[in-house]
Amino acid sequence: MLREILKRTPTWVFVLFAALVFLGVMQSRTRQITLARVTILPVVLIGLSLTGLWGTFGGHGVGAHATAVWLAAVAAAVLANRYARWPRKVVYAAATRPFPV
Repeated sequence: MLREILKRTPTWVFVLFAALVFLGVMQSRTRQITLARVTILPVVLIGLSLTGLWGTFGGHGVGAHATAVWLAAVAAAVLANRYARWPRKVVYAAATRPFPV
């Protein structure tokens, strides 16, 4: 059965898997990235999250409560992250402006 699944799986799936594994391995290496690159993904994901929230619940009634809960969860996550001080080895170099990660 597994052999049949692998045989019928398109080639691009294996290429995508290999690319994702490669990118994951690259993330484990120490490197320097700019402030813009550090902030792009969180800003995009926050925007998508809010768009989904407002698209599902709207801005009135239940949507207002859902937005308040969402903001409380974000605040709790920020506080938990500050308390845990994670990630520990990330430092901002003001002179050259990159983040060594």
